[in-house]
Amino acid sequence: MAQTPSEPTAERVRAIYGAAVLAELQGDLPTGSARVAEARALVEHMADPLVHGLVGIAEGLAALMAGDSQRASACLEDAFGKTDDPTLQAAAMLLLGWGLEFRGETTRALIWQEKALALSESHGESVYRGYALWSIGVGWWRHGDRDRAEQLLKECLRATHRVNDPRQSAASLEALAWIGGETRDPWRAVVLMAAAEALGRSVGSTAVVLPHLQVFHDECQRRAREALDAEEFEAAHLEGYSLSFDEAVAYALQETA
Repeated sequence: MAQTPSEPTAERVRAIYGAAVLAELQGDLPTGSARVAEARALVEHMADPLVHGLVGIAEGLAALMAGDSQRASACLEDAFGKTDDPTLQAAAMLLLGWGLEFRGETTRALIWQEKALALSESHGESVYRGYALWSIGVGWWRHGDRDRAEQLLKECLRATHRVNDPRQSAASLEALAWIGGETRDPWRAVVLMAAAEALGRSVGSTAVVLPHLQVFHDECQRRAREALDAEEFEAAHLEGYSLSFDEAVAYALQETA
């Protein structure tokens, strides 16, 4: 942002968009909202549909993180309709899916997420492919298909590790912990949650970014504490927290680091 002029330019809006999204994903909603307002003021003077799409996505994510799924959907549908850029369309599809999932409409959410995955794969794109795999994996887990969910989440973890995306890898580790907690493997669940926590903190984020998913983390932790004594829980937590990025991925995939 320091290298771009303050006048309304696509480069300036892209920079502000990036700053807004990063702040939102790190839970700093006031900063994210301020950046969105700054970008919105700039695009009022611009006809480029791409920049309007960027602002709509940033606004939608801010609303989603604040728990306002109705406003999020309105912003994202508007953004989706304003641009034919495949990357922005994939982002809008994913966030629309997350908004629907937030409201409990998991079947409709999966439709949008599957579309985002297909679009990403058709363009050889990696980052949003990882987000889509994670979203679909969590969706199928919530539908009760544990095996399919685990397969998708491991595929996501491989993809996000390959492109060195620790934040999204942390989300995959966390979701795999929930599955481990359900399959009566409390030690593994705690190791994975701790590894996800450490990895998320390494980039100033958390493993559970979407607020409506926090309940699954809490439930997984509760079950693990019931199954393990205090000493065992702390030992498992220490094991997971001390893993490197590579080691955590290898552990989750049950491979040798």
